[in-house]
Parts: sequence; structure tokens; C-alpha cells
Amino acid sequence: AIVAKKCGAKKVIAIDQDEHFCNAAKKVSSIINMDIEVRLLPAEEIASLKEENIDIAFSTNFIEHVYDLKDHYKKMNIALNDNGIYVAETSLNSLNINSIRRIRPMHFRAEYAGPESNYSMRINFLRKNFNNLPEKEIDFLAKKLYNFAKDDLTKEVNKYLDSGRIKNYYFDLLFNTCEPNSGFYPDKLLNPFSVKRYGKIAGFQSRLCRPVKRERRIYFPRSILRYLKNFMNSIFPFWIIYLYTQSFIVISKKK
Repeated sequence: AIVAKKCGAKKVIAIDQDEHFCNAAKKVSSIINMDIEVRLLPAEEIASLKEENIDIAFSTNFIEHVYDLKDHYKKMNIALNDNGIYVAETSLNSLNINSIRRIRPMHFRAEYAGPESNYSMRINFLRKNFNNLPEKEIDFLAKKLYNFAKDDLTKEVNKYLDSGRIKNYYFDLLFNTCEPNSGFYPDKLLNPFSVKRYGKIAGFQSRLCRPVKRERRIYFPRSILRYLKNFMNSIFPFWIIYLYTQSFIVISKKK
């Protein structure tokens, strides 16, 4: 929010669902004497900002904690003006093996922190929507199908009823990012192409980017960088690049 204000934004609204963070942000903006409006607002209610004439929205290390990306992008589409832009950065890339190794212990801790509530939620959902199934089978499905939102869970149960087995997904292009209560996926991290696809479904035209790190202080003219990029893209499919980057940025523009 501070950077946006320094770059000349006429109005800046910073939102968070945690009261302590909001109070800290208000204190900081007061100390540095910057006109930043801080609101206690969860991301699920982002569409309520529709009347604020928002041109650009930013999120950092946030979308990996969103339970339903399709719903999130639809609400962001409502909040933004025509031709509005949403920039989302995340440091969890499921295509990077080092990223997976780094975050895996945290995911296991999150799984053990609250598996019962998630299991209860799934088993109640299955009992309500598939009341013809025996209790033993409902229990089996509730334990096995823990990586899906409600719509996807229904589809997976129907697939199971048709085939009699549960399919293992090793490389999904589409999935929601986390359990609704724990905020983490026990088995999966965020796939960059999932985010791009969900943005497209919600009416955005999205582009994936890699953040450029400057730690080594090595600089090249833009023309050389552009040449190297085009040369690499001509040899390898562009998605190969994402096997070696930990973070990625999704820039989405309303169609």
C-alpha cells in the first residue's frame, strides 16, 4: 500500500481480515504521514468494494490460502473497474521441487492441526448429498477425497460410483488451493497454470511472470535479456521455465 501511494495512486485501500494487522497498518501509515485507508475486510467480501472505482489490485503470498479460486476471481472481477488489473504474487510453486521440499513440513503440521474439522465437514456433505451410500463407504470417501472443493468433491464421488475406484491425481492442472479450515493443502501446492485457468473462467486475460531477483547485482541491457528470453523460448516450451522458479506472478486483466 505504501509503495502504491509513493507511485502516485490517488487513493489506496489496504484490506486484511486480521484486526491486529489492520491496527499495525494504521499506526504505520500515521507515523509516515501517508493517506492510506485501512479496512478490516476478508477477501471473500472483496466484491463490496465495487463502488470504490478500483483500477489495480495487488496481493502478495495470499492466493495460495484461498479455498475457492474460481469464486475469488469472480469477486475480484466485480470489484475492479473495466479494464482493471489484478496482480497476484505467490512463493508456492508446485512445479518447483525445492519449493515443495521447503513447504512440505509446514503442510504436514497444518494437516495434523485440524484434520477432524475438515473430515467432519466432508462426511456431513457426503451424507447429505449421497444418502443412498452405506456409512462405511461414506467414511472411506471422506478420508480419501480431502483435496477438493464442494463442486469438485461431488464430481469425484460420481466418478468413483461409475468406476468403483478413486483416481490418484499426480499432476493436476486444476484444483483449489487449500482446505477451508486449515488454510493449507496437505498434499499439493499451488500450480501456476491453475491460477491462470481460474482467472480465465472468471473473465480475466492472465499472463504468468517470474519475479526477477537482483541479489548478485549483475545487470544486462534489456536488449540482451530479451534476446536470451526469446532464444530460450524457441528451444524449450515456456512452461519448462516454471520448473526452476520458486515464486511466480499472475497478472490478470479484465476482458
